[in-house]
Amino acid sequence: MDDIVVYSKTKEEHTKHVKQILKVVEEVGLFLNKEKCEFLKTEIQILGHVIDANGVRIDPKRVKSIEQLKIPKTRKELVFFLRMINCCSRFLKNLSCDTSYLYGMIRKDSEIN
Repeated sequence: MDDIVVYSKTKEEHTKHVKQILKVVEEVGLFLNKEKCEFLKTEIQILGHVIDANGVRIDPKRVKSIEQLKIPKTRKELVFFLRMINCCSRFLKNLSCDTSYLYGMIRKDSEIN
């Protein structure tokens, strides 16, 4: 386990939730790296997303990295591209329809032109 994210509506609720999590962590014998722990954050970046009081959105760093991708020329590059944009699927309407042709191109018997 690498990250534990705790969301709460109020500071009091958050303190209660964090205490509960820390108790379970101790009970099961896990250890936390104090230097990596952050508490009472109003915004976090995790798994290519930014989460704050306004909701969830794509991390601008991920968008920039997708924008900088070159047009895929090999099956491996196409698979990489599709994985990158698939992480953003909840924000892109009709992504599965728009990419169905590309997914067809990654079959072994298909040629990438």
